[in-house]
Amino acid sequence: MGNLIIKFKQRKIREIPKEKIISIFQFTFNLKNNIFKDPINIPEIYFLIYISDNGKRALYKSQEFNKKNISSNIIDLDNESLTINGNKNTPLYIVLFCPYLNKNNPIGNAEFNLSLMENNLSMDKITKLDLLSSKYDNIGTVSINYNQKPKITFIDYLRKGMQINLDIAIDYTASNNDPHDNPISLHNTDPRYPNDYERSIESCGSIVAFYDYDQLFPVYGFGGIPISPYNPTNSVSHCFNVNFKQDPMIKGIENIILAYRQSLSKVTC
Repeated sequence: MGNLIIKFKQRKIREIPKEKIISIFQFTFNLKNNIFKDPINIPEIYFLIYISDNGKRALYKSQEFNKKNISSNIIDLDNESLTINGNKNTPLYIVLFCPYLNKNNPIGNAEFNLSLMENNLSMDKITKLDLLSSKYDNIGTVSINYNQKPKITFIDYLRKGMQINLDIAIDYTASNNDPHDNPISLHNTDPRYPNDYERSIESCGSIVAFYDYDQLFPVYGFGGIPISPYNPTNSVSHCFNVNFKQDPMIKGIENIILAYRQSLSKVTC
């Protein structure tokens, strides 16, 4: 018997660069009863988030709510959008609207900034602000639950093993015009030039296809009349295989274009 020696080193967790941090917000509004004539049947309320940028630039608009105590969805905002020239003290505003009570003007607002949020995050506390209003005095409060997360990019998803599949559907409806009788048809069959569909398949398909691991792509047609014996009833089909085989899979973009060209003699638009 021998000895098994295991050596390991602990990897240091790399600090996430500031430019790759996203701010996460959830807003909870607690409104006072005195602003509503009927505290049970609450009119529609929504809120906006603005940044003070030589005026006010909207960053987010919420859905509409029909209740006095509102909890928003989780909202992701890029840190760059929350500052001007990187200044974390740039004023941000939460503005509450209720068109039924005040058609064009907000019924309440509160001011905060990214610096305040990050400071409260380090102190493990929720930011609580008064909702101010020139008409209703203090109409209630808004609590801001704040956190941060790394910004995930498309490349990050690919690195973690995300699979992408390219599916293609080709429109053979009469709106494209007959490729055999009409020179302006989108299915134009002039052998000297690729038509609009061929250009689209090549330019868009080749980009997405790069990330498809097996290079097999299902290609369907719709809105055309496949010619017999592929379509004994001679009726419009809204889903048929462009290669006229049982398996719609075609390998490679160049073969998709070839199958598409061949289909134009087998489908009536």
